[in-house]
Amino acid sequence: MLFLIDADEDCAKQLCLKIRPIVENFGLACAVVVAVRELEGWFLADPGLYSDLLDGALASFPSPESVRGAKEKLSAMMSDGYVETFHQPKFADRLVFNNDLFVKCPSAKYFYQEVLRIAASNDP
Repeated sequence: MLFLIDADEDCAKQLCLKIRPIVENFGLACAVVVAVRELEGWFLADPGLYSDLLDGALASFPSPESVRGAKEKLSAMMSDGYVETFHQPKFADRLVFNNDLFVKCPSAKYFYQEVLRIAASNDP
């Protein structure tokens, strides 16, 4: 079981430490990952992946986890705006977990490592 939440204005590490003991009570292989600020910050790490969904010039975000209002930044690059429930799955499906993303978004690296850890703990 994987819990992925946005930290928003909270400290991601502190929020994770607060939630983890609650989740561990489920007795399953699980992980809590807190995206620094917003999950959508991860999408800003490589807007070229979404060029068909975004309009015009793509902004560069060398430190996307420090961006406040990542959803709003994405929305500004889209003619119809960013609708989280509609666009988030489409963007997440294209997200490439590689060193370029990990350098810009350390919380994405932690997410990836936790996915691998959970998968390994569920191997027969």
